[in-house]
Amino acid sequence: VQGIVDFFAIGKENILIDFKFSSVKSEEIIKERYRKQIQLYTQAIEKGFDIKIDKSYILSLKYNQLIEI
Repeated sequence: VQGIVDFFAIGKENILIDFKFSSVKSEEIIKERYRKQIQLYTQAIEKGFDIKIDKSYILSLKYNQLIEI
């Protein structure tokens, strides 16, 4: 996996959002394609900041859609 965490917020809920510009329209295919990457980002943030990520999302920039992982 290669990449950079695009956005995470620490607060009442700790949230991770990764931006994608994918031409895939299906939510399920997007989830399958990026699930491992999001899991690794989550692990890195949790270890690095000693917190628990409550929710993870992919923001499809092409389709303006927020997809919960």
